[in-house]
Amino acid sequence: MTTQLDSFVGMTKETAFGTYVAPSKFLTFTDESLDQKFTWNDATGLRPGRRTTAAFQRTLERVMVDGDITMEANTAEQGIIWEALLGARADALVAGGTATYQHLYTPAADYLPTYTIQKGIPPLGGGALIPFTFLGMQCKTLVFDAKIDVPPTIKATFDGQNIYPALTGSGIAATPAYPTVNELLTYVGGSIIVGGTVTAPTGTTLATGGTSVAQIVDASVTFDNALDSGGITLGGGGARTRALASLLTKISGTLTAEFRDATFWNAYNGAQRLALVLNFQGSITEAALNNYLQIYVPIIVLDGEMPKIKAGSIVTQSLGFTGLQDTVNGLNPFYVVQRNKVATY
Repeated sequence: MTTQLDSFVGMTKETAFGTYVAPSKFLTFTDESLDQKFTWNDATGLRPGRRTTAAFQRTLERVMVDGDITMEANTAEQGIIWEALLGARADALVAGGTATYQHLYTPAADYLPTYTIQKGIPPLGGGALIPFTFLGMQCKTLVFDAKIDVPPTIKATFDGQNIYPALTGSGIAATPAYPTVNELLTYVGGSIIVGGTVTAPTGTTLATGGTSVAQIVDASVTFDNALDSGGITLGGGGARTRALASLLTKISGTLTAEFRDATFWNAYNGAQRLALVLNFQGSITEAALNNYLQIYVPIIVLDGEMPKIKAGSIVTQSLGFTGLQDTVNGLNPFYVVQRNKVATY
Protein backbone atom coordinates (compact mmCIF):
# COMPACT_ATOMS: atom_id res chain seq x y z
CA MET A 1 0.00 0.00 0.00
CA THR A 2 1.16 3.55 -0.74
CA THR A 3 0.16 6.86 0.81
CA GLN A 4 0.12 10.28 -0.79
CA LEU A 5 3.55 10.86 0.75
CA ASP A 6 4.76 8.55 -2.06
CA SER A 7 3.94 11.07 -4.80
CA PHE A 8 6.77 11.74 -7.27
CA VAL A 9 7.91 14.08 -10.03
CA GLY A 10 10.24 12.74 -12.73
CA MET A 11 11.53 14.10 -16.03
CA THR A 12 13.86 13.42 -18.92
CA LYS A 13 15.03 15.25 -22.03
CA GLU A 14 13.09 14.60 -25.22
CA THR A 15 14.80 13.74 -28.51
CA ALA A 16 12.03 15.50 -30.44
CA PHE A 17 9.56 18.14 -29.29
CA GLY A 18 6.48 16.58 -27.72
CA THR A 19 7.67 12.99 -28.18
CA TYR A 20 7.32 10.92 -25.00
CA VAL A 21 10.48 9.64 -23.29
CA ALA A 22 10.21 7.68 -20.05
CA PRO A 23 11.28 9.83 -17.05
CA SER A 24 14.76 8.91 -15.80
CA LYS A 25 15.57 11.68 -13.30
CA PHE A 26 13.43 12.22 -10.23
CA LEU A 27 13.19 15.26 -7.97
CA THR A 28 12.66 15.51 -4.24
CA PHE A 29 10.09 18.30 -4.29
CA THR A 30 7.97 20.24 -1.80
CA ASP A 31 5.05 21.16 -4.07
CA GLU A 32 4.04 21.40 -7.72
CA SER A 33 1.28 22.97 -9.82
CA LEU A 34 1.62 21.13 -13.15
CA ASP A 35 -1.72 21.35 -14.90
CA GLN A 36 -3.59 21.13 -18.19
CA LYS A 37 -5.80 24.08 -19.09
CA PHE A 38 -8.37 24.56 -21.85
CA THR A 39 -9.39 27.82 -23.52
CA TRP A 40 -12.94 27.79 -24.88
CA ASN A 41 -14.77 30.08 -27.28
CA ASP A 42 -18.49 30.68 -26.76
CA ALA A 43 -20.64 31.84 -29.67
CA THR A 44 -22.06 35.34 -29.23
CA GLY A 45 -24.50 35.53 -32.16
CA LEU A 46 -28.13 36.43 -31.44
CA ARG A 47 -31.31 34.60 -32.40
CA PRO A 48 -34.82 34.32 -30.89
CA GLY A 49 -35.07 32.15 -27.81
CA ARG A 50 -31.33 32.16 -27.05
CA ARG A 51 -30.34 33.49 -23.65
CA THR A 52 -26.92 31.89 -23.38
CA THR A 53 -24.47 29.98 -25.56
CA ALA A 54 -25.85 26.79 -27.07
CA ALA A 55 -24.02 23.65 -25.99
CA PHE A 56 -23.04 22.80 -29.57
CA GLN A 57 -21.59 26.29 -30.11
CA ARG A 58 -18.83 26.09 -27.50
CA THR A 59 -15.52 25.25 -29.18
CA LEU A 60 -12.13 24.27 -27.81
CA GLU A 61 -9.52 26.75 -29.03
CA ARG A 62 -6.36 26.09 -27.04
CA VAL A 63 -4.79 23.39 -24.87
CA MET A 64 -2.07 24.53 -22.48
CA VAL A 65 0.11 22.64 -20.02
CA ASP A 66 2.25 24.51 -17.54
CA GLY A 67 3.10 24.81 -13.87
CA ASP A 68 5.76 25.05 -11.19
CA ILE A 69 7.99 22.59 -9.39
CA THR A 70 9.39 23.78 -6.05
CA MET A 71 12.33 22.03 -4.36
CA GLU A 72 14.78 22.46 -1.53
CA ALA A 73 18.16 22.91 -3.20
CA ASN A 74 20.27 19.79 -2.86
CA THR A 75 23.60 18.57 -4.14
CA ALA A 76 22.80 15.75 -6.56
CA GLU A 77 19.35 15.81 -8.15
CA GLN A 78 18.87 19.21 -9.72
CA GLY A 79 21.32 19.17 -12.59
CA ILE A 80 18.48 18.37 -14.95
CA ILE A 81 16.68 21.53 -13.77
CA TRP A 82 19.73 23.76 -14.35
CA GLU A 83 20.16 22.32 -17.84
CA ALA A 84 16.47 22.83 -18.57
CA LEU A 85 16.84 26.47 -17.52
CA LEU A 86 20.05 27.32 -19.40
CA GLY A 87 20.33 24.69 -22.12
CA ALA A 88 24.08 23.97 -22.15
CA ARG A 89 25.96 21.61 -19.80
CA ALA A 90 29.56 20.39 -19.63
CA ASP A 91 30.63 17.52 -17.32
CA ALA A 92 34.19 16.90 -16.12
CA LEU A 93 36.02 14.90 -13.47
CA VAL A 94 37.67 17.31 -11.05
CA ALA A 95 41.45 16.76 -10.98
CA GLY A 96 42.54 15.37 -7.63
CA GLY A 97 38.98 14.77 -6.53
CA THR A 98 37.61 11.51 -5.20
CA ALA A 99 35.06 10.68 -7.91
CA THR A 100 33.94 14.32 -7.80
CA TYR A 101 32.43 15.72 -11.00
CA GLN A 102 31.87 19.32 -11.97
CA HIS A 103 28.88 20.31 -14.08
CA LEU A 104 29.02 23.75 -15.71
CA TYR A 105 25.74 25.22 -16.96
CA THR A 106 25.63 28.19 -19.33
CA PRO A 107 22.98 29.74 -21.61
CA ALA A 108 22.60 27.90 -24.91
CA ALA A 109 22.67 29.76 -28.23
CA ASP A 110 19.84 27.63 -29.63
CA TYR A 111 16.33 26.59 -28.55
CA LEU A 112 16.09 25.30 -25.01
CA PRO A 113 15.69 21.51 -24.67
CA THR A 114 12.21 20.08 -24.14
CA TYR A 115 11.27 17.50 -21.53
CA THR A 116 8.73 14.86 -20.69
CA ILE A 117 7.62 15.49 -17.09
CA GLN A 118 5.52 13.03 -15.15
CA LYS A 119 3.94 13.36 -11.73
CA GLY A 120 2.58 10.31 -9.95
CA ILE A 121 -0.08 10.57 -7.26
CA PRO A 122 -1.40 7.66 -5.17
CA PRO A 123 -5.17 7.86 -4.64
CA LEU A 124 -6.27 8.65 -1.12
CA GLY A 125 -6.61 5.44 0.84
CA GLY A 126 -3.81 3.66 -1.05
CA GLY A 127 -3.46 1.99 -4.39
CA ALA A 128 -1.34 2.16 -7.53
CA LEU A 129 0.22 5.49 -8.43
CA ILE A 130 -1.80 7.39 -11.03
CA PRO A 131 0.49 9.28 -13.43
CA PHE A 132 -0.07 12.57 -15.21
CA THR A 133 2.40 12.99 -18.08
CA PHE A 134 3.29 16.30 -19.76
CA LEU A 135 5.06 16.62 -23.11
CA GLY A 136 7.21 19.33 -24.71
CA MET A 137 7.93 21.08 -21.41
CA GLN A 138 10.47 23.94 -21.36
CA CYS A 139 11.77 25.87 -18.37
CA LYS A 140 10.32 29.36 -18.57
CA THR A 141 11.69 30.88 -15.37
CA LEU A 142 13.60 29.82 -12.28
CA VAL A 143 13.71 31.56 -8.91
CA PHE A 144 16.50 30.68 -6.46
CA ASP A 145 15.82 31.86 -2.89
CA ALA A 146 18.29 31.72 -0.01
CA LYS A 147 17.44 32.75 3.53
CA ILE A 148 19.05 32.29 6.89
CA ASP A 149 18.07 29.19 8.91
CA VAL A 150 16.34 27.33 6.05
CA PRO A 151 17.66 25.46 3.01
CA PRO A 152 17.71 27.47 -0.21
CA THR A 153 14.82 26.73 -2.56
CA ILE A 154 14.39 26.42 -6.32
CA LYS A 155 11.09 27.19 -8.06
CA ALA A 156 11.12 26.22 -11.75
CA THR A 157 8.21 27.19 -14.00
CA PHE A 158 7.52 25.15 -17.16
CA ASP A 159 5.42 25.67 -20.29
CA GLY A 160 4.68 22.80 -22.64
CA GLN A 161 2.71 21.24 -25.46
CA ASN A 162 0.14 18.76 -24.17
CA ILE A 163 -0.48 15.76 -21.94
CA TYR A 164 0.27 12.21 -23.06
CA PRO A 165 -3.14 10.47 -22.76
CA ALA A 166 -1.65 6.96 -22.82
CA LEU A 167 0.16 7.73 -19.56
CA THR A 168 -2.28 10.03 -17.83
CA GLY A 169 -4.78 8.74 -15.30
CA SER A 170 -4.18 5.14 -16.36
CA GLY A 171 -2.37 3.71 -13.34
CA ILE A 172 0.85 3.15 -15.31
CA ALA A 173 3.79 5.10 -13.96
CA ALA A 174 7.56 5.32 -13.95
CA THR A 175 9.56 3.76 -11.12
CA PRO A 176 11.33 6.54 -9.20
CA ALA A 177 15.04 6.25 -8.37
CA TYR A 178 17.20 8.79 -6.53
CA PRO A 179 20.93 9.45 -5.92
CA THR A 180 22.43 7.69 -2.91
CA VAL A 181 24.29 10.79 -1.70
CA ASN A 182 22.10 13.88 -1.89
CA GLU A 183 22.63 16.51 0.79
CA LEU A 184 20.70 19.71 1.35
CA LEU A 185 22.65 22.82 0.50
CA THR A 186 23.44 25.46 3.10
CA TYR A 187 25.11 28.84 3.52
CA VAL A 188 27.29 27.33 6.28
CA GLY A 189 30.73 27.01 4.74
CA GLY A 190 29.50 28.98 1.74
CA SER A 191 29.69 32.68 1.00
CA ILE A 192 28.31 35.58 -1.01
CA ILE A 193 30.52 37.81 -3.10
CA VAL A 194 29.37 41.23 -4.27
CA GLY A 195 31.85 43.30 -6.26
CA GLY A 196 35.58 43.02 -6.79
CA THR A 197 37.29 41.16 -9.61
CA VAL A 198 35.99 37.65 -10.24
CA THR A 199 37.49 35.06 -12.56
CA ALA A 200 34.78 33.10 -14.36
CA PRO A 201 34.46 29.34 -13.77
CA THR A 202 35.80 26.82 -16.28
CA GLY A 203 34.95 23.20 -16.90
CA THR A 204 36.87 22.11 -13.80
CA THR A 205 37.33 25.27 -11.70
CA LEU A 206 34.99 27.44 -9.68
CA ALA A 207 34.66 31.19 -10.04
CA THR A 208 37.29 32.80 -7.82
CA GLY A 209 38.13 36.23 -6.45
CA GLY A 210 35.82 39.12 -5.68
CA THR A 211 34.79 40.78 -2.44
CA SER A 212 33.15 38.54 0.15
CA VAL A 213 30.50 40.34 2.21
CA ALA A 214 29.04 39.35 5.57
CA GLN A 215 25.92 41.49 5.92
CA ILE A 216 23.56 39.72 3.49
CA VAL A 217 20.63 38.04 5.28
CA ASP A 218 18.76 36.76 2.22
CA ALA A 219 19.24 36.60 -1.52
CA SER A 220 16.93 35.86 -4.42
CA VAL A 221 17.89 35.44 -8.09
CA THR A 222 15.37 35.15 -10.96
CA PHE A 223 16.33 33.95 -14.43
CA ASP A 224 13.61 34.53 -17.01
CA ASN A 225 14.04 32.93 -20.45
CA ALA A 226 11.23 35.14 -21.80
CA LEU A 227 9.80 32.29 -23.89
CA ASP A 228 7.47 33.37 -26.66
CA SER A 229 3.77 32.51 -26.46
CA GLY A 230 3.28 31.28 -30.04
CA GLY A 231 3.27 27.89 -31.71
CA ILE A 232 -0.53 27.60 -31.85
CA THR A 233 -1.33 26.97 -35.52
CA LEU A 234 -4.07 25.61 -37.75
CA GLY A 235 -3.99 21.83 -37.74
CA GLY A 236 -2.29 21.64 -34.37
CA GLY A 237 -5.37 20.56 -32.46
CA GLY A 238 -5.13 23.59 -30.16
CA ALA A 239 -1.71 22.54 -28.78
CA ARG A 240 1.67 23.99 -29.62
CA THR A 241 3.31 22.63 -32.76
CA ARG A 242 6.86 23.75 -31.99
CA ALA A 243 9.25 24.45 -29.15
CA LEU A 244 9.14 27.98 -27.77
CA ALA A 245 11.90 30.45 -28.60
CA SER A 246 13.76 32.37 -25.92
CA LEU A 247 13.56 36.12 -26.49
CA LEU A 248 15.57 38.70 -24.53
CA THR A 249 16.56 36.89 -21.32
CA LYS A 250 16.09 38.80 -18.07
CA ILE A 251 18.16 38.35 -14.90
CA SER A 252 17.05 40.07 -11.72
CA GLY A 253 16.82 39.60 -7.98
CA THR A 254 17.06 41.10 -4.53
CA LEU A 255 19.55 41.12 -1.69
CA THR A 256 18.65 42.11 1.85
CA ALA A 257 21.58 43.50 3.84
CA GLU A 258 22.05 44.69 7.39
CA PHE A 259 23.12 48.33 7.30
CA ARG A 260 26.71 48.19 8.55
CA ASP A 261 28.17 50.89 6.31
CA ALA A 262 27.40 52.88 3.17
CA THR A 263 29.02 50.42 0.72
CA PHE A 264 25.81 49.32 -0.99
CA TRP A 265 24.31 52.80 -1.01
CA ASN A 266 27.44 54.13 -2.68
CA ALA A 267 27.31 51.32 -5.25
CA TYR A 268 23.66 52.10 -6.02
CA ASN A 269 24.17 55.87 -6.06
CA GLY A 270 27.17 55.51 -8.36
CA ALA A 271 25.52 52.95 -10.69
CA GLN A 272 28.53 50.68 -10.13
CA ARG A 273 28.82 47.41 -12.02
CA LEU A 274 29.29 44.60 -9.50
CA ALA A 275 29.89 40.86 -9.72
CA LEU A 276 27.61 38.50 -7.80
CA VAL A 277 28.66 35.03 -6.61
CA LEU A 278 26.53 32.79 -4.37
CA ASN A 279 28.28 29.74 -2.89
CA PHE A 280 26.55 26.86 -1.10
CA GLN A 281 27.75 23.47 0.03
CA GLY A 282 26.44 20.28 1.55
CA SER A 283 27.03 19.10 5.10
CA ILE A 284 30.34 18.25 6.72
CA THR A 285 29.97 14.56 5.80
CA GLU A 286 31.67 15.37 2.50
CA ALA A 287 34.84 17.33 1.73
CA ALA A 288 34.12 21.05 1.36
CA LEU A 289 34.05 21.19 -2.45
CA ASN A 290 32.67 17.73 -3.22
CA ASN A 291 29.02 18.74 -2.80
CA TYR A 292 28.81 22.32 -3.96
CA LEU A 293 26.66 24.82 -5.87
CA GLN A 294 27.83 28.16 -7.22
CA ILE A 295 25.82 30.82 -9.05
CA TYR A 296 27.81 33.53 -10.80
CA VAL A 297 26.42 36.67 -12.46
CA PRO A 298 29.37 38.64 -13.92
CA ILE A 299 27.64 42.04 -13.84
CA ILE A 300 24.78 43.34 -11.73
CA VAL A 301 23.67 46.89 -11.04
CA LEU A 302 21.75 47.73 -7.89
CA ASP A 303 18.26 49.22 -8.28
CA GLY A 304 17.92 50.54 -4.68
CA GLU A 305 17.18 51.32 -1.94
CA MET A 306 18.19 53.78 0.79
CA PRO A 307 18.18 52.24 4.32
CA LYS A 308 14.90 52.67 6.21
CA ILE A 309 14.59 53.05 9.99
CA LYS A 310 11.89 51.25 11.99
CA ALA A 311 11.62 51.23 15.77
CA GLY A 312 12.60 47.92 17.34
CA SER A 313 14.29 46.54 14.20
CA ILE A 314 17.79 46.36 12.80
CA VAL A 315 18.14 48.74 9.87
CA THR A 316 18.32 46.82 6.59
CA GLN A 317 18.50 47.61 2.89
CA SER A 318 16.46 45.87 0.21
CA LEU A 319 18.77 45.83 -2.78
CA GLY A 320 17.03 44.99 -6.02
CA PHE A 321 19.40 44.26 -8.89
CA THR A 322 19.48 43.65 -12.63
CA GLY A 323 21.93 41.31 -14.36
CA LEU A 324 23.73 42.58 -17.48
CA GLN A 325 26.00 40.84 -19.98
CA ASP A 326 29.73 41.55 -20.08
CA THR A 327 30.21 41.65 -23.85
CA VAL A 328 33.57 43.40 -23.50
CA ASN A 329 35.15 40.32 -21.91
CA GLY A 330 32.98 37.84 -23.81
CA LEU A 331 31.36 36.37 -20.70
CA ASN A 332 28.03 34.60 -20.40
CA PRO A 333 25.45 36.55 -18.40
CA PHE A 334 24.85 33.66 -15.99
CA TYR A 335 26.81 30.62 -14.82
CA VAL A 336 25.84 27.72 -12.56
CA VAL A 337 28.46 25.27 -11.27
CA GLN A 338 27.49 22.06 -9.51
CA ARG A 339 29.89 19.57 -7.89
CA ASN A 340 28.78 16.14 -6.75
CA LYS A 341 29.21 12.39 -7.30
CA VAL A 342 27.02 12.27 -10.41
CA ALA A 343 29.09 11.58 -13.54
CA THR A 344 26.53 12.98 -15.99
CA TYR A 345 22.93 14.07 -16.25
